[in-house]
Amino acid sequence: PEASFDFTIVCTDDLDCGSAAGTACIYGICYAMKNRYVSIDPNPDNDGLVTARRVRLYPGGVEPPVLGWVGEPVEIAVGGEVGTQLLARIVFDPYYRNWSVDDAGRPWTDPTVHIGDCETSPGHVYVVQSILEGADVADEANYSNFLPIPTVRDFGDVVGPAAGTPADGVRNFRDISAVVQGFQGAPTEPKTWLDLRGGSSSLEVPDFSDINFFDINSAVAGFQGEGYPYCQPMECSDWLAECHP
Repeated sequence: PEASFDFTIVCTDDLDCGSAAGTACIYGICYAMKNRYVSIDPNPDNDGLVTARRVRLYPGGVEPPVLGWVGEPVEIAVGGEVGTQLLARIVFDPYYRNWSVDDAGRPWTDPTVHIGDCETSPGHVYVVQSILEGADVADEANYSNFLPIPTVRDFGDVVGPAAGTPADGVRNFRDISAVVQGFQGAPTEPKTWLDLRGGSSSLEVPDFSDINFFDINSAVAGFQGEGYPYCQPMECSDWLAECHP
């Protein structure tokens, strides 16, 4: 798979992306890091192939443990933004499909898949790899080169110093204001940047179709210096896990 890049800036290191704290240079293209999501596009070379996508947590220095697999993408209408977007959860078993097209065989309007789940949290690096249907999932030689995708460092840090700029490593009123604007239906940033937690069914599972008071409260808590309050990635047993006090 390839990363979903919010910018088309060609880079050699993070500094080329204009904000070392909020963007990462991945394979020569700037990627805008998100708080509770990682976003990927299908690799054009995989068009027509049926693959599954494995997600691992990369702690550094040791073999990444497997968190799970990217599940079935759900197309969601997003208010204030053009068209629809795809949201996927992390599931236990491999989920195979041609990721370039929808269930009817038509190309997605936007093929970017946003992975938001209990396991997706700030301050981590997620490794995503593809494997062809029918290949032995126990044989590491069958997987694609791994794609490392980081999330932002701090819970509540969603935007930078100006509208439309990614998180800058500082939690301030700009972050709160951006989430409030998202709640009011006039976001200046993608909702995947602003969605910090879920609703009443599970606070640990974000759902960018609805920016609400939970998200505003999280931005305020981040501004006040609080850390990420929910499940750490390896502690999530399923998408309804409730790890908050």
